[in-house]
Amino acid sequence: MDPKEILRHLQYRINVTPDSDPEKENAIRLRDRLLAKYGMRLEDLIEQRKHRIFGPLVKSDAKLVFQYFRRRLDAVAQEPPYNIDCFLLNIKKTARHTIELDLTDTEYSFHYPIVSNLLEMYRKVQKDFEKKIKAENTRRRKALNYEFFEKADLLQPYDPTKPPRKRKWNLADAMAAARELEGLIFPEQQIQQDRLRIAGESK
Repeated sequence: MDPKEILRHLQYRINVTPDSDPEKENAIRLRDRLLAKYGMRLEDLIEQRKHRIFGPLVKSDAKLVFQYFRRRLDAVAQEPPYNIDCFLLNIKKTARHTIELDLTDTEYSFHYPIVSNLLEMYRKVQKDFEKKIKAENTRRRKALNYEFFEKADLLQPYDPTKPPRKRKWNLADAMAAARELEGLIFPEQQIQQDRLRIAGESK
């Protein structure tokens, strides 16, 4: 690697390292020795920022990227030096976003792999969560159906000659279904209550 690139990466690490880090002073001394060795000045390490675009991204991914740069760079939206902003696109009638900001080559090469890995991790967590929610919804729906049929006295009588069917929901699903149906008065129960009420009034 070019000595200037090495020094630029080193300088960037110095810039983003808090003063409380005991290694920062060592890094500064190393930088100064290398500058003297290669006959360079600190000004030679200054890079120009270029406009970078991350996307197109779905809304949740765009929020993650935007938050990352706001937090890691302490960047203020639409203000120098990063001029970070979020733009809405319409691609085939589907909403997509881009996150755009100004970064040096060193900043870009440092942050790009982190952002890519974060997005990959976030998408996996979301996918696993959606799968879990879908399975939970299926269980709860089955439990609600069973609970409704049971309360309405619509279940088939138990047949001892057949093996019992394995229920595809758990106790928590059954309890949630029971709470959903709490307070419902089924037609036959309504008729019975009306009969009791009428009998009571006729006495």
